[in-house]
Amino acid sequence: MANSSRLLGLPAELRQKIIEKTFTIVCKVGTRRLVLECPMRGICQLLQADYNFVIQSWLPDPRDTTVFAALTNPDCIGDLANWNARFQRVAAASNRTWAGVEEVTLMVFSNRVPLWKPIRNNQRIVYKDYDMRNRFEYFVYTHWGIHLLPIPSSVRHLKLDMTVSQDTIDRKLEQWDEKWGADAQLIHPIYPINLAHPFVGTKAHKRYCFQQMFWVTLFNSVELSARQILQGRAPGLLTRDIEQSDGRVSIPGLTIEIVGELPASQVEALVLITGVALLWRNTWSKIFANYTKGVIERIEANTKDEG
Repeated sequence: MANSSRLLGLPAELRQKIIEKTFTIVCKVGTRRLVLECPMRGICQLLQADYNFVIQSWLPDPRDTTVFAALTNPDCIGDLANWNARFQRVAAASNRTWAGVEEVTLMVFSNRVPLWKPIRNNQRIVYKDYDMRNRFEYFVYTHWGIHLLPIPSSVRHLKLDMTVSQDTIDRKLEQWDEKWGADAQLIHPIYPINLAHPFVGTKAHKRYCFQQMFWVTLFNSVELSARQILQGRAPGLLTRDIEQSDGRVSIPGLTIEIVGELPASQVEALVLITGVALLWRNTWSKIFANYTKGVIERIEANTKDEG
């Protein structure tokens, strides 16, 4: 109460500057919209009046990541164009300029790890055909595929944050392996099975079947999305036109960076896919080199021990 009293006692201009510093643009839960949040809005008539005054001319720094919060829903990226247009109008009305949002962070997981169940036919019998892996891939793409609209041309740095709660991912992936991997109806179509690119000729490990398929499918989904984003920015883009470095891919005017690190509990499952660290170093044009460094370190440590 004392802090509120001191704030209300400040000159209007100073109060409004303080209010402006609390603005954050975030994804509205359950929608594809970005909304402006302000903890001081509506507290009292005076602060509401200050908010109403400030918002009319507010123009943030387009590089300020404290204003443009990490997006928890990829569909919200489409609303960035509306915010850019709004800020351009504000800038034009006050003889200022607005370059557009330059940096965006997208939370790939946002702790969304739903329950997965194999598709069953009308008699509630699990399909035994060999498209089970395709069905699992479809599940991953549906929940984690980054179905991005063309991002605004002003964005020069897109971060795909793959940070995930270890407890969350452990619990779900272990449930999948324990429940479905132990089902005789599912073992045949799923194990052994060739994993996706680039592990041609390798087999899924029975104990970690779903963990391996989940991560490889997710990596493929993110890689495909990254390339589609780059191609959307530069139609006709060829692989040789993409600059590659550990954890990021770039073209002139746009860099896509993978942020985060594979949970330590998932390293063993991926180590068992292959014993060659070079595959991990070169996988997906190095885009996941930093994210999977625990896998590389584990393989290299094992190699030294064997030597």
